[in-house]
Amino acid sequence: MEASLYVVAVLVSSGLAVSVATWLWSHDLDRAARVFALMLSLYPLVGLFVVGEIVATDRTLAIAFFVLHAAVVAVIVPLWFLFAIRYTDRGHWLTRPRLLAFGGLLAVLAAIQLTDPIHGLVYEYAITTDPFHHVAATPTPLFPIFALFQTVPYLGAMGLLGYHAAVEAPAKRKRTLALIVGFLPPLFTVAGWNVGVIPGPLDGASNIASAWSLAFVAWAVFRYQLFDILSLARKRVFEDLRDPIVVVDPDRRILDVNRAAVGTFPALADADSAKLEERLPPIVEDDTIVQSFTDYGEESREFEVSISPLVTAGDTQGYGLVIRDVTAINRQIRDLKQQSAQLERFASTLSHDLRNPLNVANGRSELALETGDLSHLEAALDAQQRMGQIIDDVLALSREGRTIDEPERVRLKPVFEDAWASTATPSATEEIEPDADVVVYADPGRLQNVFENLIRNAVEHASPTADDGATDDEPSDDQPAGRDAAGVTITLGRHAEGFYVEDDGPGVPADERERVFEYAYTTEETGTGLGLAIVDAIASAHGWSVSMTEGSRGGARVVFSGVDIVEAGPEAVEEVPGVVTDGRESTG
Repeated sequence: MEASLYVVAVLVSSGLAVSVATWLWSHDLDRAARVFALMLSLYPLVGLFVVGEIVATDRTLAIAFFVLHAAVVAVIVPLWFLFAIRYTDRGHWLTRPRLLAFGGLLAVLAAIQLTDPIHGLVYEYAITTDPFHHVAATPTPLFPIFALFQTVPYLGAMGLLGYHAAVEAPAKRKRTLALIVGFLPPLFTVAGWNVGVIPGPLDGASNIASAWSLAFVAWAVFRYQLFDILSLARKRVFEDLRDPIVVVDPDRRILDVNRAAVGTFPALADADSAKLEERLPPIVEDDTIVQSFTDYGEESREFEVSISPLVTAGDTQGYGLVIRDVTAINRQIRDLKQQSAQLERFASTLSHDLRNPLNVANGRSELALETGDLSHLEAALDAQQRMGQIIDDVLALSREGRTIDEPERVRLKPVFEDAWASTATPSATEEIEPDADVVVYADPGRLQNVFENLIRNAVEHASPTADDGATDDEPSDDQPAGRDAAGVTITLGRHAEGFYVEDDGPGVPADERERVFEYAYTTEETGTGLGLAIVDAIASAHGWSVSMTEGSRGGARVVFSGVDIVEAGPEAVEEVPGVVTDGRESTG
């Protein structure tokens, strides 16, 4: 009766092993999972040979079955160690020479066990009927050496998994602990058999004990998707993608990163369990992962973030973040927009602005020929000079509107002061608010051009001879910059998203403020209307937006938003003609 129950238990545990191994092998798994499935597929062989040992009536046949299941077990334990190496991402240990040596060791162990009845190096064999018929194998003095090749791989595998669980992030730790707990029963079974608590063949007892172990591991596979999600995704997708990938838990603790993430953001190296905002600050704002951000490393780079919830058994265990470098794409988009705007401006110039003075020049030249009155030629020359001015200004607008691909760290204050020195008159007053002495990412030359145009515009249209309506006009060649201004004050200040320049002049009517940046908008007959159009083009080239509002003292305020500001005090940066070469603590 005891033998029958024992046989049934062995066969049930073997059937469970077959089921789990078959399920695993039916999926498209990585190498670690295939090693695991191969190891499980050997348990049914052990079970069948143990049953053969128990039911065999011939002594030689019973010993033969014992030798067979002992030889299979000698292979299972090293395979367990091989699986642990694969699972803990130490596959680089398994070089070809080492694999050949490993395979050779398995062959030698199996051969020694299979031939043991001949040389007797491992066991001395006898048949016992206590508590039922089976082979009683007594270890020889050389047995501990042979057993060492079983014990060391088993303990080594458990050690690797234990270390893996200790250093990995929480989500992985659960899966690894499931494996460790699932493979503890064989260790307890051996201990119980050695002290006589567990009867029958040792390998049969281990096979029965492994039934619970395998069921636990199978649950871990389904519950935590141990192989088909973790290993397969990591090996075939995660590590091979060129885009940085970061896996975080619901509290934004870093669980995993791929090689591309570490290469792009070195601070993510060895960042297990660290908060995402600690290692990559720009990606988190107000405790929320953003969908795009700019990283100011050695060069300014723009990124977009795709956020995917990682759901297991209906619960969100974390999020996968795919971070794409869109710097080049965004630059191309800005370039295309700028080119499209420039083409529209050129078309407008050819169809309207140049046509009018061209018609004047042609008409006056014909009149001079017909009448002989040379005064008509003076008007024709004026028209030609007007065309030359328009062409020069449109070319300037084209140059200034080119997208800025590599902005530098520039301090606003010295650039504004340089623009003031080259533009303003003695009667104008310069003011720079204390909080405006900041560092921005910009092209210093074109930023100075922005300030020069704004200062010139304010000085000219605060003049007693200027119209009450402001204009964005640049001066003509015969009109020097900076007509005498009636004490106009021009101020550089800062606001939450950038900076502004304002004056205390007559200001701009509210219904005209949206039009002042349009191409060819002017209130003067001799102007080309490109002063503030150039300001708008340069702002767009930086990726900024520009608008006009009423100043704090009733004048006009030109506001620049979307500016990348570097939060650094004067002591943290080096002034090199307005360009900063060190010290940065970026904010988007």
